[in-house]
Amino acid sequence: MENPWKAVSVPTDNYVHPADRQAWPSGSSLPPQPYLGSYLDGKVMWLLGGFGTGVEMAIEHATHRHTVIAWTQKNLGCDLPSVPNLWLAADTNDEALNMTRDVRWWRKATTALHAEMARHVGTPLAQKMLSTRLFVLEAFPYPAKSRPNRLLPTHAYTRHLLASWVESERPIVVGRAEKFWCQLEPRLHRALASGIAVRVKNVRAATISAGNLVGGRDDFSRLVAALLR
Repeated sequence: MENPWKAVSVPTDNYVHPADRQAWPSGSSLPPQPYLGSYLDGKVMWLLGGFGTGVEMAIEHATHRHTVIAWTQKNLGCDLPSVPNLWLAADTNDEALNMTRDVRWWRKATTALHAEMARHVGTPLAQKMLSTRLFVLEAFPYPAKSRPNRLLPTHAYTRHLLASWVESERPIVVGRAEKFWCQLEPRLHRALASGIAVRVKNVRAATISAGNLVGGRDDFSRLVAALLR
C-alpha cells in the first residue's frame, strides 16, 4: 500500500492530511507523527495513543525548528517508514535539544530498554538501535489533549502497517488504546492470546520496563533480545 503521508507538504500552516481534514477540522500546526522509527529494520512494535502538546516543544525553538522540519520531510516522504525516531536519535551532546519536551518524553519512556541494551552493546549503539528498531505506531497522528473517538481516512495505512507486522509475528507492545487497536486490526486479539503481543500494567506510565509489563521480566527479556537480534 502506498504511503499516503507523502502527500503532506512540509513545512505548512496546517499539517492535517488533506484526506483527514473533514474528520479533523481543527487543523494542526505541529507535524504529524503517524509512525516513528523504521518499519523495515524494526524488531519490536510499540502501539501508542498519540502525542500531546505542551511547553518546550522542539519545533517551537528557532534553534531546533530546522532539525524537526528536515526530519518530518524525510519521515513522511519515504515509501515505507525507514527513518530513525528523531527523539531517540537526537545528538546527546546538544543539551538544549535534550531538554525539549519531545526528547525528554521519549528518553524517559525507553530508559529501561536503553539501560538493558547498553549492557550488551554500549550506550551509543543502544540508543542508535532503539531509534530504528523500536517501531512506533500512534493511534492518532495529530496532537490532542484527549484521545478523539473517530476513525480517519489515513488509518487505512496505519491498519496496513499493523496487519503486516502481525503477519510477520514480530513482537508487539500494546502500550495504549488497546480497544482502538483491536478494532482497527482484529487479528491483534490472536497476537495477544498467543503472546506475540504483550500488554503493559499501567497505560499512563507509557514505559517499556519489566515492572510495567504484564509478563514482567520474561516479557521484558524477550523484547530486549528481539531488539538486539
